Amino acid sequence: MTAVRTASRFAVFMVVVAVVWYAALITLAVRTANPPTLNARQVRDSNIVVIGTVADDGVVRVSQHYLAVLPKEPIRLVRDVAFPIGESILPLTRDGDLYRITETELPGAANRLTYPLTVETQKQLDEILKP
Repeated sequence: MTAVRTASRFAVFMVVVAVVWYAALITLAVRTANPPTLNARQVRDSNIVVIGTVADDGVVRVSQHYLAVLPKEPIRLVRDVAFPIGESILPLTRDGDLYRITETELPGAANRLTYPLTVETQKQLDEILKP
């Protein structure tokens, strides 16, 4: 009987170890998957880079700006792509009275990228714009 109990306890122990290992792997995958990376060329090719929030009508509420003096009139985006949700890094190019998200040189549909504002994306932006 003791051999059966020992085997049973060992089996329960191994199941617990497997569940903890699986949970650790899932946590690692979720926390490190696909961190946003700024496209340096897109940022450098922009007329102005702003950190702000886009309203439904395309007007950007700017909290910070880089590369140029902030225009006196509100920054209004061209409605050719979906506006990002939340505070974002927006590399912009002037298009008449409006602004357009600067195109990347990437092939395919990912040619106008915006980036969520995080500590990491802010560091990347500072590094790209460092003189």
